[in-house]
Amino acid sequence: MDDNTVRQAAQDHAEGVVAGDLRRAGAYLTREAQEGAGEVMKIIPNPATEAEVTSVSPSGDEFLVTIRYAGPQGEAVVASRWIDAGGPKIVGFDS
Repeated sequence: MDDNTVRQAAQDHAEGVVAGDLRRAGAYLTREAQEGAGEVMKIIPNPATEAEVTSVSPSGDEFLVTIRYAGPQGEAVVASRWIDAGGPKIVGFDS
């Protein structure tokens, strides 16, 4: 798994969040990440009208990813940890 693969997956995940397509966004979450997703969703503007992957950095067996979400009510940056679990998946959040 490389930076570009993770970036593409993270952007697709973020676009799913913006579109309100929780099935699409959730497809990138491991079971562990699903447990923390509710708290993260509370900080994302509702509605979110745009999302941008601002960084992807390898860290051992994981990639650290930050995504900026923006909407009429402001913006939030979400940091997440991604692993290769049969493809790029979020294993946890650092926000």
